Amino acid sequence: MLSFWIGMGDSSDSSKKSPAGAGSSSRGIPISMLLCNDADKPQIEKAEASGSQSKGRSRPRWRREEDLRLKELMESRKKLNWSELALQFPGKSGKQVRLRWVDHLSPDIDKRPWTAEEDATLLREHKKYGNSWSRIAKAIPGRSDAMTKNRYYQLTRRKEKSARKGENEPEDPRRGSN
Repeated sequence: MLSFWIGMGDSSDSSKKSPAGAGSSSRGIPISMLLCNDADKPQIEKAEASGSQSKGRSRPRWRREEDLRLKELMESRKKLNWSELALQFPGKSGKQVRLRWVDHLSPDIDKRPWTAEEDATLLREHKKYGNSWSRIAKAIPGRSDAMTKNRYYQLTRRKEKSARKGENEPEDPRRGSN
């Protein structure tokens, strides 16, 4: 089979030949790899690509040690620069560090179950502000914007599910409520 390679190195280095012997640098990419779709790419290349943090890819979980380290650093810091702080956490961006703190680790976060009053406030504020979660979160102390968004969708899914169940299935009085 004849392979064509797109050379990426110095073309004057004639001692390094491509596997097909085409005379271009061995540091190139075969044209066939550029033209094929993802399903045709070798597993090695897919594995290398999976290390990126682009949209649609899963991010590595935060480890307990990283959480403890972030808490320690936050206690000792006066000024915050999330990008500088992220240097302490290989593979994490400043945004990831900030979101981990704001949404999960900050002592200001209320981790107790949502109250009926908080739910009512959330629904009322959503009617006023739409999906402006940070604005809504300001009206509910101890809840982050991500928490308010997640709770809102949890409430609306529950409401939709009960509405569908009520339409499709008449309630059987012999069954206990679940």
